[in-house]
Amino acid sequence: MPNKTSRLRIGICGSASVGKTTLANALARELRLPCLREEMRDYLEATGTELAALAAAETEAVLLRLWREREQKELATEVFVADNCPLDFAAYALYYGCLSPKGYDALLAAALPYLARYDAVFVLPWGVVPYEQDGIRPSDQYLQLRYQMVLEGLLRRHVPESKLHFLPATCFSVEDRCRWIASRAAEIVQKIENVAPRGIVYLVGAGPGDPKLLTLRAIELLQQADVVAHDLLVSPEILAQIPSHVELLPVGRRNGSGSTNYRLHPEVMARARQGKRVLRLKCGDPLLFGRGGEEAEELREAGIPFEIVPGITAALGAASYAGIPLTYRGYSSQILLTTGHEAEKDTRDSAKYGPHSQRTTVLYMAARRLQINLDRLYAEGYTPDTPAALVASATTPRQQVFTGTLATLSERVPELPPHVPAILFAGNTVTLRKHLQWFQTGHLRGRRIVVARARAGTSHIASSLRLLGAEVFEEPSVSVTPLHDDAELRARLTALRSEDVLVFACAPGVEAALSVMREPGGEAAKLNAICIGEQAAKVLAGYGISPRAVLMGCCGEALKAHAHLFVGSHLLLMTSSDGRPGLAHELRLLGADVEPVIAYRVVRQFVDDPSSLEPIDLVILPSSSAAHHFLTSPAGTQLRDVPTIAMGPHTKMAAIQCGAKDVTCASHDDVDIVISAALEILTADNDVVRYEASEKTAAMVQGV
Repeated sequence: MPNKTSRLRIGICGSASVGKTTLANALARELRLPCLREEMRDYLEATGTELAALAAAETEAVLLRLWREREQKELATEVFVADNCPLDFAAYALYYGCLSPKGYDALLAAALPYLARYDAVFVLPWGVVPYEQDGIRPSDQYLQLRYQMVLEGLLRRHVPESKLHFLPATCFSVEDRCRWIASRAAEIVQKIENVAPRGIVYLVGAGPGDPKLLTLRAIELLQQADVVAHDLLVSPEILAQIPSHVELLPVGRRNGSGSTNYRLHPEVMARARQGKRVLRLKCGDPLLFGRGGEEAEELREAGIPFEIVPGITAALGAASYAGIPLTYRGYSSQILLTTGHEAEKDTRDSAKYGPHSQRTTVLYMAARRLQINLDRLYAEGYTPDTPAALVASATTPRQQVFTGTLATLSERVPELPPHVPAILFAGNTVTLRKHLQWFQTGHLRGRRIVVARARAGTSHIASSLRLLGAEVFEEPSVSVTPLHDDAELRARLTALRSEDVLVFACAPGVEAALSVMREPGGEAAKLNAICIGEQAAKVLAGYGISPRAVLMGCCGEALKAHAHLFVGSHLLLMTSSDGRPGLAHELRLLGADVEPVIAYRVVRQFVDDPSSLEPIDLVILPSSSAAHHFLTSPAGTQLRDVPTIAMGPHTKMAAIQCGAKDVTCASHDDVDIVISAALEILTADNDVVRYEASEKTAAMVQGV
């Protein structure tokens, strides 16, 4: 088979009696694609319990949990052959009659976006392969015919004809079926290549700074991009949304400094010509003082496809978050958007813009030449008593709003650092701010919080706290290095047994294991893996391997929901030289035989001067190992009296054993719960975060 077919998503569908599992595995090997195992079959094999024997509520709970497993697999795996497809879950719901109409509609709505990403769905005919009892199938073969008819009806309704393929009954053997599908897979690849070149640049507006103001299209592209080339002024809150596997490329100028002889940054063009999906992330809107038009023109001339995604421009975002209407009946019926970089240019023709008393003027990038820009507005006919406001770091927890008049504003604005974006408003609508201001700049603004670290990578807790305005210190800094001697690791991974299940709880563990197993003679093709955490799953998918399951938490409660994966299993837990004793203990409680395997080392760098952290308002300990390493460090010993949040009872116990005096235990291994606890300790208002957490929990329960 040509390698090009390894870029496809393929679903193999049919009832339990048509040979789809055998075909899916064989096809995946031939096309060199990972195979997504059928969750329902895994459940039935692990429990021996038919869903038809359960009460409707129990069947619903099992079905939604299996859907969440499938959802995480598809998020973590770019291309694959799937033993069934997302619509099978809607078919299960109809077949077993276990969901209310509202619940069914929600499940179907959740499944369809994943189905849309499939390149082809192949349906096997019922009644061609002899019906055999295997301990899983019901004794009445016609029950499977009923399921087949339900499934085919859904597929015909929701899958485009161009993607839906029914295998002929004359294709009986696995070899014939593989050849039939493989030939059509090659045709599909050819059509894709003829329609969509691989290299493309997306000119995307990042908005004014608050990541919640990103468009849905921008968020979608951030997850799919190979490279994100960003303006230097894009807020750290937005950059924190970019997945860790995406290349970050800082480009663009700050405050218009320096001159360039190009329209599009050469590094952006180079990566697009390499066939990569490049997202050019621009502050505000790409076509408003963003040079997006010039960049698009250069891409057109170079023959590189592009897409322009609008963003909320700074004028709109800053005005809304500062409570300054741009237009208001009786105050302003005109808006003038201009740039502060033009401050020193001739303004003699500015009167042509119309009567100043009915106009709001907005100057982008005005802070660095604030007095010159105010003088410019005088020259345009504004009076000294015209209301004016400067909004810095708009829409972020660091937002500051300074108000006054054209005569007094410069005296009220302190000298701002050059990296702080600011925008100037002049006009009568500025006076309405005193009635319309609503945005509080972060529930945790002014608070200093330490988030203890045990592993390398991005901390979602730290990112969330920064969004609320806190100053966050991640201590210690953690980096990953190879083992000095990996002979034992190599020996274990090159001699895997069929019953061995690898458990990856972090990305470095995947990298270390696969560096051995992808070598000649390695065992990657035989890998049977479970991932705990999205990052581990994404790295594994990068090697073209699909995990058996992806779990989103490692506390006892999160693991217990997937107990059927562990009971009686022999688990190889890939860890650092520190080990994961807490996780190993929880897995053993579920009936697993756990064998820790050291795959890499971690190096910790603590702050040189512990006193530089003080004062600290709160310490957060995400794990027992983080508690031990931080609280026994020079900095941690000085902070043992500071209020502390521990994620889970094991972490709380470790914190107390290390000398922490005031420890609160977060009820669940969940970022929202930890943030809610932090707000409860540090503020009197944690309703917003509690609401967000409850909404998230409800969505997980509903499976949507």
